[in-house]
Formats: sequence, C-alpha cells, structure tokens
Amino acid sequence: MSKILFVDAGLAAGWRRAEPDLDQLDEVVAAARELVDDTVVLADASLKWSLPESQQERFEEYRGTAAVLCAPGGTKGGHHAFLATAARAAAAKGKDVWVLSALDLGEGPWRTALLRRPDGHWSIELQ
Repeated sequence: MSKILFVDAGLAAGWRRAEPDLDQLDEVVAAARELVDDTVVLADASLKWSLPESQQERFEEYRGTAAVLCAPGGTKGGHHAFLATAARAAAAKGKDVWVLSALDLGEGPWRTALLRRPDGHWSIELQ
C-alpha cells in the first residue's frame, strides 16, 4: 500500500514560532518528501495574512502553482473539513494516509504524523 502524507501548512510554517515563515514550511516539506514521496501541502487561505508582508506574494505563488492547496471559498467546515475530506478520499483510493496537523480532525482513516526538530534537523515520525 502506498503512503500519502498531508501536511498542514499552518503547522509546518508556524511550529514553535511567533509568526509563521515560508522558509520553515519549505524545510518541513523537504523533510516530508524525503520520507514520503506523495506529500500534499494543504493550507487555510487565511495563512497568507499571518505571514510577514514580504512572504505574502510567495504564498500566492505557491497557491497558483498548486504547491499549496487551499479549500475553495465557502467550503463547508473550512480548512478542517477540507483536510479531512482529502484524507478520506486518499484512503478510499487505497492509500496509507498520514496527516501532519495539530487540528482535531476527529476520527478517520488516517494516522497522525509527528513533527520534531532534534539536533536542528526536521524529523517527521510516522508511528
């Protein structure tokens, strides 16, 4: 069974930071892709406004190139539901689904991945 990892951009960009940072998001995603080839980054579109102004255009570039996927405006349940629905759809296609997120997505056909930074290097644990 092939694995898929859904990364919540808000968690990855903001982990242990006062302000989210796209450079940190890029580092976490690179670490994720070393572990799981099929890595998908999902974000709440409002993340843009939490970023420093100098990174907001870059966030839009990520959205425009589908490097980061956001729930369409008006999605019932917003980002939470979008992430859970994507995970359920992947499981329905026979994928072994992992989610890297601090959100409470409720029960589902996924397991939670853990983000760590021992010795200054990003580590994602699939338990």
